[in-house]
Amino acid sequence: MGWQFMQANLIAAESAFDQYYDLSSKDGRTLKAKIEQFEETGVNIILANKSRFKVPYTSFNKETQDKLHRLWAEELNNALAINIFPLDGRNITDMPASEWAELAKIRKESETSYDSSYRNYFKDKKALNSAVYTISAHAKNLDKEHRIKHISIVFANKGDSIKSIETSPEMLQSVYDDLQKEALKELNEKIEQASGIIEQQLQSWFGNPIRFEQGYGSQKERMDRWDSKGYSFLLKIKKNELVSLKIMSTSDLEKETNNKQQVKINPEDLKSRIVTNDFGDVVLSDMPMVNQGPKGYCFPATCERLMRYLGIEADMYAWAMAGKTDVGGGTHDEDIIIKVSNYLVQKSNNRLRKLNLKKLELEDVTQWIDQGVPILWLMYSSDIYNSIAKERTKMREGKDAEAWASQIAQEAKENTKKLEGNRENGHICMIIGYNKNTNEVAVTDSWGESFALRWVHVDEARATTWYDGAAYVAFPE
Repeated sequence: MGWQFMQANLIAAESAFDQYYDLSSKDGRTLKAKIEQFEETGVNIILANKSRFKVPYTSFNKETQDKLHRLWAEELNNALAINIFPLDGRNITDMPASEWAELAKIRKESETSYDSSYRNYFKDKKALNSAVYTISAHAKNLDKEHRIKHISIVFANKGDSIKSIETSPEMLQSVYDDLQKEALKELNEKIEQASGIIEQQLQSWFGNPIRFEQGYGSQKERMDRWDSKGYSFLLKIKKNELVSLKIMSTSDLEKETNNKQQVKINPEDLKSRIVTNDFGDVVLSDMPMVNQGPKGYCFPATCERLMRYLGIEADMYAWAMAGKTDVGGGTHDEDIIIKVSNYLVQKSNNRLRKLNLKKLELEDVTQWIDQGVPILWLMYSSDIYNSIAKERTKMREGKDAEAWASQIAQEAKENTKKLEGNRENGHICMIIGYNKNTNEVAVTDSWGESFALRWVHVDEARATTWYDGAAYVAFPE
């Protein structure tokens, strides 16, 4: 098959490559050309006489197709400062997630029977000539093998880019509001700078984008979209919020966009996640971890964990926007809870119910854990509480249940007064287990694997519960 040239009506753009390459067709003809842009089905080239053409990938012989892919992958990997794209021609969806993570040098954050995630945080790293704060990837278990669904690169954002505002009980609301405005001004300058540089780079590679919408309700997002070599690049720019780039298989994106079906959760499937041991622990297994990083994103991160536990894809940065999270963190629970409730109705057969745990007893926990349902628990994450949880979890290993119950009951009496008088560091986490023998509850925080499971006495949990006892559960109907 000979050359299939189509004259390209392109605005001249700076080439992503600076040299000429030998490109050969399937019938053996060879020409020298520079690469200008990679599109979804073909490559735009520039000949020595400055003529521009668009050539389908299928017109090239296999050696040239492999060369073009390698050039494409190397160029993008270098600009992104991370090896996201394999050089051997495979799509990231064609390889095990663990193999991809090793290639990209991204740490595993979580793995359950149904999904896994990988995440790196950075203090001083650039991608696409812009400061990047986190790179993460989400994988799904497909045919007993975890495969990458999408990669997210977060640039300027109000959680990581700007330091949280130090507050005190004496600070006037007007002063806090003024500090927020100043912080948002600084953030928007960073967003504007980063978005301009990133857009220019993506356009130089792939041409002009199309406007694209994805999601439902509070999670509906408007983005610029470029398609190239089986991938879609989705650039999200939102004032007062962030700049992020999502990369995923174009075929997967089309399936997601066209899939309007609700996620149906079987109550028996949730119950199957309950695990027990001889000590009397009853714990929900298969709870994904999301590390919120060095920012106050406990609510958005916990929302992502809950959604994924229920089989619904989610992203903490999107939930931070939905919850009107302040600069540096701190989410208004009234805003985010309403949107979580509505989103659950839109996306699944789950419903959100508010609980009152002001007088928390173990029975308030067991009735939900025994159904495989975690409890979203609003509480005060004080230094005293975290010290108790850390030591208690470490010390309970290998203990006799009866002796341990007696020991921690006495400790809880002493700790309760300290905890009740400490009303700082508002936080949300999940209660995911209990032990009737020792009167303990199991808690998981969105701070990484070391905080995936910790234990406190129910009296201590009651003493540190949010002032109005607010808590929530999502359960299938």
